[in-house]
Amino acid sequence: MTKTYRSKALAALHETMSDLHANGALSDARMRDFDAICLNDAAGPRNAGHLVFQMFQDANRAWRWKLVDSRGRVIAQSEITYTTREKALRAIEAVKAAGLSIKAA
Repeated sequence: MTKTYRSKALAALHETMSDLHANGALSDARMRDFDAICLNDAAGPRNAGHLVFQMFQDANRAWRWKLVDSRGRVIAQSEITYTTREKALRAIEAVKAAGLSIKAA
């Protein structure tokens, strides 16, 4: 059966998570969460596919971002910090633009 995805960005995210799962870095339960979020499946929850970027300041007042699903679960977050809100916003735009070029390390 061919997998269909809710968007190109979610296809890239799912591919990355599948690679991590295959290498033992992601549990079966967490992979099922990504299946529900990323795949077009009539049996899966429809509201889980809505992802939103959020920006925030950490304890050191540096800016960071995170990608959150409709249930409030953090899907991804920035490893680095940004000195300004604008730089964090540019980083989010870069992640969005990367789309299909995201690959597992």
